[in-house]
Amino acid sequence: MYFTHCTVLHQPDSVITVESGANVTLQCFFTENYTIYDMFWYKQIKGQRPCAVAMARVVADPIFYKGYTNTRFNISRSKKRLSLSIINTRHWDEGVYYCGVEIFFDIEFGNGVFLAVNVSSFNATAVSTTESWIAVVIFLCNIIGICAVWIICLCIRIRQEKALSSIPNRPHRNHMSIHIENPDAESHTSSF
Repeated sequence: MYFTHCTVLHQPDSVITVESGANVTLQCFFTENYTIYDMFWYKQIKGQRPCAVAMARVVADPIFYKGYTNTRFNISRSKKRLSLSIINTRHWDEGVYYCGVEIFFDIEFGNGVFLAVNVSSFNATAVSTTESWIAVVIFLCNIIGICAVWIICLCIRIRQEKALSSIPNRPHRNHMSIHIENPDAESHTSSF
């Protein structure tokens, strides 16, 4: 005998829009009592495969998958509802979220809800202003660094010149002097 499920998981919203930094709760409703099954939330970013966010297990604490922590994400369930709360949303939270239930090794999915995260104009200005200041500081540090290198090179050059000027006059590098003394004759110096 072959057994199939026609599970009805209903996500009431097709799109939810929130401002960056706001909290949001995604809802999934079902007609049957699924408290004996593990339930999931998946996220899909356009052009990518869905990835598991969290699992509400039957008899244990929820599991949060890689990149999702229980400090920002909370999963809760009741007899007829599965919720995913996101605290302090960020632009990277944007995507389509699907609820799911595992029944006899099959996962049934809801219709999905697209979470759109708006970066407010104030925050966008603050970010771009901050990024501009960071760029200016980096530029100035580079200029200061280049000036410091030039000053160090100049100081080394001055020290070398002072060291050379304190040495008594030496003959030219290609110039040689020979002093020959002959006890029977006068002293004689030749230069080459």
